[in-house]
Amino acid sequence: MQELLADGLIKTVLREAAAGGEEPPPWGSMVRVHFTGMFPNGTVFDDHHAEQQAYEFQLNTDTVVDGMERGVRSMRPGERARLRCESQWAYGAKGVG
Repeated sequence: MQELLADGLIKTVLREAAAGGEEPPPWGSMVRVHFTGMFPNGTVFDDHHAEQQAYEFQLNTDTVVDGMERGVRSMRPGERARLRCESQWAYGAKGVG
């Protein structure tokens, strides 16, 4: 199932959260995610999935790129999704540090 979160930001649900489970995290929540960041050609630039240790950050604090922030804010605990974002939702003209 695909969901357009914003122009240039698409979420594809790979695994639904458990029925009757928790709602998406509220504003300012601390969240923990496993993720692999890659370019459209498949080149990996960040991999917090292979490290087996979740990446923790607080929502609405500009800790991560906007695409990740909006995507995670839309997810329920246990959900697995692929986020595809255009450069304006990622690093834009700044490139990957």
